[in-house]
Amino acid sequence: PIKILQKEIENHLQNKLSVPESLTKPDILVTEAKKILKSQKPDDWLYKGTVRCAGDTLDIRVAPKNITRTLLFWDTLIKALRARGHNISFRNRETYAIVEEHEFKILFREKMKREVIKDGKWDRSIYQPTGILSFQMANHPTKEWTDGKLPLELQLSRIIAKLELAAREWTLLRMKHKKEEEERKEKERIIKEFEHRQEKELSDFKETLQKASRWHKANNLRNYINEVETKS
Repeated sequence: PIKILQKEIENHLQNKLSVPESLTKPDILVTEAKKILKSQKPDDWLYKGTVRCAGDTLDIRVAPKNITRTLLFWDTLIKALRARGHNISFRNRETYAIVEEHEFKILFREKMKREVIKDGKWDRSIYQPTGILSFQMANHPTKEWTDGKLPLELQLSRIIAKLELAAREWTLLRMKHKKEEEERKEKERIIKEFEHRQEKELSDFKETLQKASRWHKANNLRNYINEVETKS
């Protein structure tokens, strides 16, 4: 299914999936991310030599030399997503792709290599950039695309296909849960209706017994009075 959808996306978007060599009329989100990344000093404590932006902007951490490549990727992805009717939003300082009303947390990272260094008397870990870029879908389901046989720029249709397929699966699951909930409520309604009918039948039966009892008492009283009058 994902290969079929990927092909359909490639036919639909065509040149919109080609990452250009320079930014042309970049999306406002890319422009904002560029300002933040270019204004930062590289981290010299934990993620050595990287810059970061997050919050109400694109979630990115890369080495300065990869900023341009990162922004070109994001700009192409955002424009392709919007061409497919999707969008980007931010919540709790995290970036989300909105696909068919479903939110998928997304982020862009340069892969890091862990090193242990001496810091006075103690050892501590630091992380060095490797030059390998990755795009991640970080909530359910989780998925990561990285530079490999294909550079990240040639995997855009795969990324969008995965997002759309995941959204369809969530839609089907939501419909299933909705149907199950409707069936549960219908069963509860039927049970309550049955119990109400039983209660009414029992109440009617008790009322009939009371009427019968009163009738017997009244009939016995009439018979008694008639008997007394006959003997007097």
